[in-house]
Amino acid sequence: MDTLGKRIALYRHMRQWTQERLASEVNVTQSTLSDIENDKSSPTWKLIADIAHALDVPVLSLLPESDDSHGRTNPLGADAAVSGNPEREFAALNQLIQTKDELIRAKDELIRELRGKTRRKDPSI
Repeated sequence: MDTLGKRIALYRHMRQWTQERLASEVNVTQSTLSDIENDKSSPTWKLIADIAHALDVPVLSLLPESDDSHGRTNPLGADAAVSGNPEREFAALNQLIQTKDELIRAKDELIRELRGKTRRKDPSI
């Protein structure tokens, strides 16, 4: 199965760019990009989007697909399977961002709740 790193490297090679060139385009070090391409580190969603933009490819074309008994599927699910359709890619990426934002809000609310309970028990906190 292709990985995110392998796909980034593939598209970079297709553009005949060095790691240094792509790293410079997305404001990371060559070492960071090498770690991503070799699947030693995972980039942020923003960096994935920046890399896709720099390479002039759809964001979802960088994401690995998984094999299942029904053939190739997008990791975001069948509804998000995109083949160069910017509107659907944008919608899928927004869905991921919304999910992330909802998790952050829930985490922040839990932290506030826990801090409130702690303060009630020990007013010096």
